Amino acid sequence: MANPDHGQNLDPSTFPTPQALLHWRKPRLPPDTVTLWGSKPGTKNVHNLWLELTLGESTLSNTNPPLCTVEIVLVMIINNFNNKKVLHESYQLLSNGTMQPCWTPLSKRMKTGESPEDAAHRAIKEEFGSLLQVDDVKKVVQIVPGTYKKEENKMMSWSYPGLKSTYVMHTVNAYVEGLPQGKFSTETEEFGDCGDQLKDVVEKALRVKRRSWIWRSVEEGSSAAI
Repeated sequence: MANPDHGQNLDPSTFPTPQALLHWRKPRLPPDTVTLWGSKPGTKNVHNLWLELTLGESTLSNTNPPLCTVEIVLVMIINNFNNKKVLHESYQLLSNGTMQPCWTPLSKRMKTGESPEDAAHRAIKEEFGSLLQVDDVKKVVQIVPGTYKKEENKMMSWSYPGLKSTYVMHTVNAYVEGLPQGKFSTETEEFGDCGDQLKDVVEKALRVKRRSWIWRSVEEGSSAAI
């Protein structure tokens, strides 16, 4: 996910702890935005960003101000091949007990070197594996040919106020056999694949614990907080 137009990306080992990232961040971002991380609704904290960097889900450029680059797979799960309805998150229950409205299709940060199709399958497995109850989600997932789109957007991050960000969005349509046709929810554990060595950091990050899902007509559209 390197971006040669914006300087060399920092190696995650530059920040051995979230505190190191915190100290690095302070002089490089507007002072009035630093205190908003994790306190303003819809934002995340420094532990989240540190985990994203460590897990290869985001990169930071060695520039001032820094630029964060994130690649995201957006999976438009359709209820049939007429594309009449798309599955959307309606709410998220966060680890701090708050309910956050969402209204986006299934999305996941991509890992370094991961293809959009592999990322889509991983996203479906992580989110719906307990419902589908198959050893390989590829058996019940069909990526619709010809629906792949790539779009790049530069903006201030909603999750990390004051941090300039580039979002590379990879969108695919997919049909998933076996999902409920009405409203439903899934229990999830964001950063659940982290080992014991990251457990303390994970517990301090703001995490999604439960997602509520609803089928929406294509005409209703969606909105995403990135």
